[in-house]
Amino acid sequence: MKLNLSSALWAAAALSIGLAGCGDAEKDNKKNVGENPGWNVPGTQLYIDAPDGLYHGPLTTIEIKPSKDGPVELEVSLSETLTAMGTFQDGTAIEITKNVVNDGNVTSAAAEVIALGDRTDESVTITAKSPGDSKIQFSLGDITGELAVKVIPAALIEFKVEIPSTEIPRGGNGRITAKGIYRDGEEKDLSEMTTWTTSDETVATVMNGLVTGLKNGMVKISAKFEDQEQSLDLTVLCKYPDAGSRIHTGNVMPNLSWGESWDPAAGAFAEFKIEDLYCNEQFEDKDTFFFVLNAGWCGPCHAWMKAIAREITNIEAEGGQIIYVTGETRRRGEGATSRDARDLVAMQIQDSPGIRVGDEDTMPSGSNFRRSGVIEAWPTTVVVRKKDMKVISSWAGAFRAGAGPLVDIAKNPQWDWSDVSNPVPVMEFENKCTSPDEASEPNDNAATAGAIDAGTMQAGICTDAPDFFKVDVAGNWRITIQFTNSEANLDMHAWDTTGDKPLVVGGSVIGSATNRGYETFEHSGPAVVRIAPRIAGSSTSYRLVLEQL
Repeated sequence: MKLNLSSALWAAAALSIGLAGCGDAEKDNKKNVGENPGWNVPGTQLYIDAPDGLYHGPLTTIEIKPSKDGPVELEVSLSETLTAMGTFQDGTAIEITKNVVNDGNVTSAAAEVIALGDRTDESVTITAKSPGDSKIQFSLGDITGELAVKVIPAALIEFKVEIPSTEIPRGGNGRITAKGIYRDGEEKDLSEMTTWTTSDETVATVMNGLVTGLKNGMVKISAKFEDQEQSLDLTVLCKYPDAGSRIHTGNVMPNLSWGESWDPAAGAFAEFKIEDLYCNEQFEDKDTFFFVLNAGWCGPCHAWMKAIAREITNIEAEGGQIIYVTGETRRRGEGATSRDARDLVAMQIQDSPGIRVGDEDTMPSGSNFRRSGVIEAWPTTVVVRKKDMKVISSWAGAFRAGAGPLVDIAKNPQWDWSDVSNPVPVMEFENKCTSPDEASEPNDNAATAGAIDAGTMQAGICTDAPDFFKVDVAGNWRITIQFTNSEANLDMHAWDTTGDKPLVVGGSVIGSATNRGYETFEHSGPAVVRIAPRIAGSSTSYRLVLEQL
């Protein structure tokens, strides 16, 4: 057999070419960066290794994957870890986090919402900073992937209520603060956003955390915010208002006492304190107390007591209580004891209602009424309003027409009775505040003045008392209040805390008292400012602005 050399050579050449072709194809499928292909990330010279060692074509998309499937929603302060998954031309998906971190870009569209944290070969950490929406972008060459992230407020993890003391004075206030502690560590005052309730509105009321004690007793104050609820057990106690020793119109009645007093209704002697009128449940339905100062030798005193006795039913029906204070016996100048008072008053009005005491037995020092200067003539009547135990009127002599104004005074103790013949009607207090009271309440006197800095705040005359603020601004400043003049005409003054009156500097009163819907004045250095309605009993909200000049 003859061998055709040319045919054999072509066959060998073909075999050689075929073998060479198989070798090149195998080489192409290996992950050697320097060989064909030189890259598979468009826009770069990067080649991404595939775990299987094969070439899967160019990178086509980047997907950003959170730790859990689904939309990404983070609370403020919480973090999330992200990874990058690349999809190539043939549909193969490969994790490319390391490539993005080392050779690409990681960005947050709103850095104030989402902050970028640690970036490693395994993951990228993001942290929620403030509520809002942002997009995280992973880029590698010309390919970019996006992930939408929503940041929501940090969750409330603790709700609590606090009060400096669980004892509230009757007629006084206590401030309960509702606080929320959030997952991001922030603590907020939630008092004005909390729903407040009281277990017994006859014992205490509550508004925006301000508790007002009405009568002695226990009460539970509950606070609810969203799905959180807390409560406090408070005790309303009677604390007699601070008083001096002088009996005078406008002053708190001194807390005098007697070792013995006679009450015809009880038919026995018993200890008696003026504090009892304010605190004891026996006098719970009484709003006005009439101290009728009399003497056994005084004819007009006898007539006055008889006139009162004839009207006693009407006086008591309006919440009045009579206390007969006998200062002298039937001998002029001789002090009368409580036993003398029992006998001398009974001689005129028998067992007509009213407590009998003798001024000689008045404690702490005896004869307090006679030595107080309040008695200009016999008889003298001293009227005390229970609400604040202030003397609202006193006069010498008896009225010709029956018991005079006693029934009217008992009916309207809030009026101005300083001139008993010409009383000035004062409206019953009605809270007209349309915004919450200032957080510094109770700030009803100079001693409890709430500290304020330069800025703006909402406040109000929401109780039947003025507001006091402590300005702690160095240098010159201006204070302005704006209010609804039709509800209340407010006056504002720098306050002389020693004299308890408007501050006077160089003969000028520092303050503002007009008929406008705003008041403003300028002053310098630390000061106490008093804001009060011109007509007692009126109420309104106001806007306060303090400016440093």
